[in-house]
Amino acid sequence: MSIPITENNIIKEFNKGSDKAFKWLYDEYFVLLRYYGLRYLKDIDEIDDIIQELYVHIWEMRGQFSSLPKIRAYLFQSVRNRCLNKIRHNQVIAKSEEYLKGQESEDSVLENLIKLEVFDELMTAFNKLPEGARQVYWMSLNGLSHKEISEKLKISVNTIKTHKMRANAFLKKELKGLFSILMVIALRQAQ
Repeated sequence: MSIPITENNIIKEFNKGSDKAFKWLYDEYFVLLRYYGLRYLKDIDEIDDIIQELYVHIWEMRGQFSSLPKIRAYLFQSVRNRCLNKIRHNQVIAKSEEYLKGQESEDSVLENLIKLEVFDELMTAFNKLPEGARQVYWMSLNGLSHKEISEKLKISVNTIKTHKMRANAFLKKELKGLFSILMVIALRQAQ
């Protein structure tokens, strides 16, 4: 009998070498780590390489983490450190450190954490959409027209419109609490 992977037992299972627990950690944090890495590097391929190497590293370190918050903190701190090392390696250390010093104020760190949480909430709500609606919405966000989506998915334009309408309504309902957070971010950027 296999134990279900939940947040409560994820570290215990990961420390035992569970592939499911590793996949859960990967799926849970990969997009957030990529978004966080974009703060330091603009090359998504470099960020993806850093994150892939980091996941290999934590797999080798399994057994050393005692809680989910500790592994989360380790992942984010490691992405930050590895990105900074990449910047140094690319011979832009002076310019990058000046930029990063200005960005690492306490307010900036708080703002970044808020942005990460907002992004996490958006992705969580987006992933709750039914598969068809999620697929249509994603294709639409990537610039495809109703006609192009219709041709690719072999469904009618009216079905696409219905998927988008339902997805918009669902997301609006799911994300109504984020409005105040988004206002804080907007006000801080206006200063």
